Amino acid sequence: MNREDFEKTLNLNPTSMQGGCAIFMKTDGTEESVYPKDGMSFSLKEMQEYVGGYIGVIHAENQVLIFHEEEMYKPNPVLNEEATKIYCEWFGRDNLELFGAVLLCPSTMMK
Repeated sequence: MNREDFEKTLNLNPTSMQGGCAIFMKTDGTEESVYPKDGMSFSLKEMQEYVGGYIGVIHAENQVLIFHEEEMYKPNPVLNEEATKIYCEWFGRDNLELFGAVLLCPSTMMK
């Protein structure tokens, strides 16, 4: 699923979002469509598994970027260029960099 198709899912309500998905953005630039185990929303444990630890959440209207909030403090953190670019587009500024794997999903997919 490309980003344009994903953005169409953002306007769906939770009960009709069964065909919707989230985008798992890896640091190597690859993206993968992922789905909550229950088909509706990600549990905290699922989000932590995707990003590799404690989650941080950036909200923008009905979308969220979920990232590992302590990733940048690890030795040799890897910048997630795509997630950083999305953040900059959302907020029109470039004062934040996101490191490590990031999950992009509709806010309705968070428990």
